[in-house]
Amino acid sequence: MNPRVLKFGGMALRDGSAVRRALALVASCGGERPVLVVSAHGETTGMLRRAAHAAASGEAYSEPLRAVRLAHRGLLAQLGLDPETCDRYLALFTHIAEAIAARRQLVRRDLDAALSLGERMSARIVARALVAAGVDATPVDAWDLGLAYDSGSSLAGSAQVRARLDELEGVPVVTGFVAKDSHGNLTTLGPDGSDLSAAVLAEALGAEELQLWKTVGGVSSADPSLVPEAHVLSALRYDEAATLARLGARVLHANTIEPVERARIPVRVRDVDNPGAMGTGIDAEGAGGLRRLPFALVAVEPAEQDVARIQLVGGNAARLASDATRLLAAEGVEVLDVAQTHAPVPLLDLGLAGRQRVAALRILHAAFVPAEVVLRR
Repeated sequence: MNPRVLKFGGMALRDGSAVRRALALVASCGGERPVLVVSAHGETTGMLRRAAHAAASGEAYSEPLRAVRLAHRGLLAQLGLDPETCDRYLALFTHIAEAIAARRQLVRRDLDAALSLGERMSARIVARALVAAGVDATPVDAWDLGLAYDSGSSLAGSAQVRARLDELEGVPVVTGFVAKDSHGNLTTLGPDGSDLSAAVLAEALGAEELQLWKTVGGVSSADPSLVPEAHVLSALRYDEAATLARLGARVLHANTIEPVERARIPVRVRDVDNPGAMGTGIDAEGAGGLRRLPFALVAVEPAEQDVARIQLVGGNAARLASDATRLLAAEGVEVLDVAQTHAPVPLLDLGLAGRQRVAALRILHAAFVPAEVVLRR
């Protein structure tokens, strides 16, 4: 059987109870051959970033590093694991920080090396927690599988990755967010980069399914913090999900869909806090064709020079253009410019005054985004 790849985000692993919950989900949802991809625990990446920048600025980096140490010692205590599990990686960070401080310059190579330590510690902690729970597991850095990522492509053949995984004992727990590029240099993949790591690994393995476990219900019809009425979309096609990610929907890394679409691997975005819910399914047909309704999803990009951009994805863009402009005008919102595209999915792009973007978003969502409906065969 092909494996299932399960990715757990940082907030999904934020403390001991969260890690235990993730282990339970591996047992219930991972199938016979689970492969895990993990992010750094909680706010670790941010703390490591602050410490690296402090070193480059000639400031004391000991305080943010101390926060990292205390957080991981606390997590290990909650899980009943060896308190020295992460000491090697914390010492390595100190070595990197000293080199940064000596140069008073933070280059990409050093920042990537520093940030990678969060995922490397996380893989060791989760693997040890699995072993403590009676499940054989092995932590592994992504590049040790022969897996690399550069310019949207997996650089390792699936046979090579499979062969290296078969050499490991038990469940592989692979670092997300970090990889090596085509020149063999360590690199990081940006916000939500563990999604991309998991997608590239799933492609290389020909995975049965990719599960992205997060602390949100799935891909929503709009940002719930701006639109309280937003709902989770039960199904998306690959091209729809890729468009939303490219436009800035923060649930997925912008390049996550490309590898799984190439390999036709179904993806499901699920909520660790509500594992009974099915979240958002992503595949070639839109969750196996169970739901194929036209929808308009509204996304907002950050305001730039007092002009905000709102995109309505799906539906009939030509019809929406006149209706949306008329509706907003009736509510006192002036549309500054309008653009339409139809490939790969219909898209209506509206420009308006930045101060009106939230009001406009709510107006358009109420008018054009239908309530979620699931059609049965």
